[in-house]
Amino acid sequence: MDTTGPTFSTNEIAESLGVSVPTIHRAALRLNLEPRRGTKRILQLSEKGAQALLEHLGKAPKLDGFRREELFILHVLQKRPFDLRSARAVARCAGISPSTASDALRELEQRGIVEHRCVTVAEGHAKQIEVWTLRIDPYWMTDDLAALIRSVVPPTPSQCNERAVYVPQRFKHLFWNADLSKLNTRTHGPAIAISILEQYDPHALAWIINNLDKEAFSVAAGQRRGLSPKTLALASHIAESK
Repeated sequence: MDTTGPTFSTNEIAESLGVSVPTIHRAALRLNLEPRRGTKRILQLSEKGAQALLEHLGKAPKLDGFRREELFILHVLQKRPFDLRSARAVARCAGISPSTASDALRELEQRGIVEHRCVTVAEGHAKQIEVWTLRIDPYWMTDDLAALIRSVVPPTPSQCNERAVYVPQRFKHLFWNADLSKLNTRTHGPAIAISILEQYDPHALAWIINNLDKEAFSVAAGQRRGLSPKTLALASHIAESK
């Protein structure tokens, strides 16, 4: 174990991640981490070890009425309101097994917290698809709870954390004069952001928020010429939130 940097007790890590100390010990064993005895013989892990446990176990506060897996699901549905078309897709993003995701989604749906509904998307033509979405009901989704869900960190690695390189074909109608195969999110981020922000397609907006970096929106917000105040304000707001 690296002893040159800060260390954290397994009790502190367990409290931070919202799990039990035995869970931390078992995970450390699986990850081949080597905790050492600190003062009062309490097991200590390096900062690198604590980060490895965060990526492996995720982080979710203890909240009455919700299991950790349910909070992971609420977090990814909050971030990806139009993308997740199956329990398997939800599972990939939440870092949990498909069977666990299916059970949790079914329970959350019965409680009226999530729903499986049809939406219309443009994928070459108008097409109806079924997606899992979070029901934004002020009766249960208070501002404090929304902030808490945003603070959740699902286990990684997750395919949902990988940013897309190219704009999906389903958004081709928003780029009438461009070849999508040549629009790279890493080099054309501001141009992609401006095209979508100007047309205010909610599905496309959700996509760029998840796949473009802060710089793309900052540059877009600085493009004063030819853009509406609404577009500039939205670009600036998204950049500040990243």
